[in-house]
Amino acid sequence: MALRTMKGMLGVKLEPTTLYSGYTEPTVFFPAYDISYSVGSDNYQRKEARGHMGKLPGVPGMGTADCSFKCLMVGPSAQGPPYFDILMTASGMKSDSGITRNSTIYYPWSTFGTATSGTPPAPLITYPWTYSLMIWEDGVQYALSGGQADMVMSCKTGEPVELQYSFKGAYVAVVDDAVVPTLTVPTLNAPLFYGAALVVMGKVAGAYPVSEFTLSLNNTLSPVLNANSVLGISGYAISDRRPTIKINPEASLEAGLGTFTKWRAATQAAVTWGPIGTKSAGVHNEFSFAATYCQIRPPTLGERDGMRLQELELDIVSPSGGVEGADFTITNTMGAS
Repeated sequence: MALRTMKGMLGVKLEPTTLYSGYTEPTVFFPAYDISYSVGSDNYQRKEARGHMGKLPGVPGMGTADCSFKCLMVGPSAQGPPYFDILMTASGMKSDSGITRNSTIYYPWSTFGTATSGTPPAPLITYPWTYSLMIWEDGVQYALSGGQADMVMSCKTGEPVELQYSFKGAYVAVVDDAVVPTLTVPTLNAPLFYGAALVVMGKVAGAYPVSEFTLSLNNTLSPVLNANSVLGISGYAISDRRPTIKINPEASLEAGLGTFTKWRAATQAAVTWGPIGTKSAGVHNEFSFAATYCQIRPPTLGERDGMRLQELELDIVSPSGGVEGADFTITNTMGAS
């Protein structure tokens, strides 16, 4: 029997507060696409000499698993998906109040939060909260535990905002399961990326049209090696991040955006947009983005249909005296329930 990828579903679950407590089967499944799953750790190649060049059987190494997928940025609310908050926190973003208020602000965090509604559990020694992830595809389960994620937010003019997640964790045995999970399909629509009121390096971008915006968290996912585990690994932890922005304003006189001048001067300035969408109960939420201190990497020139672009990549930085979580924010404002 050939399995059908279009009959696949993806579920994610916050694991119990015990440190790296192992696989916890997800109960909330959501629509995603471009789902991929792979296992890691090559076989250990034995090196014993044996009188000829034939190789002895390899020994399977540590059991790791990777899962990547894409989904639309819809946001939590009374009508929205409960998985959105989980995915944001799995990539190291903390919410200010969970999904209990009308507006939720997500920001990067490294001390792993409090126990308020919608946020991760209290700090666990020096390790983060972890997640179990499971793909159910036409009767087969592929899963990982002890997982954390990297995230890319991709915005293209006139299209819904897309979130791209890459999870790493400990391998969970693949099994067959004929019980079809219950899929949570949000009634909210994802807002389109237009009417964004972009500010590029501190300048209102009305005179500098932009067609694409990409935020990459660039999380470093480090394995938590554990000789007590039957797999040799408990999972992964976010050990560092280097958030960046890619944006492509149409080129102008240097007296305009002044990107080359700002690059050489190591100028730090804001990049913001939003809100996009119009909050409305049962229709969609509003989203906004703000990064106060951005520093341009060496600019490059691009082209689109004979028009000169500036292909800019910027580091989101934390200046001297910058407090935890002040680097950037993603704000989700809900329509009335």
